[in-house]
Amino acid sequence: MKIYQLLYSTGTQTGSVVCNDNHTVTITIMNVIDIGEFSESDWRINDKEECEPTFSGQTVTYTNLPVGNCSSMSEERDNDILYVFKIRVLPTGSNPIQAVDHMFDASCVYVNNDTVTANFVPLITRGDNDTGRISLDGAVVRGIASHQRGSGLI
Repeated sequence: MKIYQLLYSTGTQTGSVVCNDNHTVTITIMNVIDIGEFSESDWRINDKEECEPTFSGQTVTYTNLPVGNCSSMSEERDNDILYVFKIRVLPTGSNPIQAVDHMFDASCVYVNNDTVTANFVPLITRGDNDTGRISLDGAVVRGIASHQRGSGLI
């Protein structure tokens, strides 16, 4: 049963995060124009084979990943469990971080009252600042919403 789908757009790239009630997640990133520069293994979360996406055209899809195995971090709190998926795809020679890098954080929060929350944050480089550090703007697109089981899909 699909619990929640969050759609996002960063201008050219669009996609979705689907948090399922069986504690799996599907993450889709579309319009990845430089997808030919990578292999699917380059897009693995935590460098785990079981957390590898598939490519179709210019779309990267992580299908029904088990949140416990593929999350980059999890946190059990008083009334919920947070799972964060850090997608970091850096082209060869990408040091320091470049504007062409693909960096995303997706999360699912499973609440004890049968509610789930999804969040997706693309991290976009805006260039070097005068200290030589890269400035990341995670506020370019941010989507947070929740959905309760049994009340229909948003």
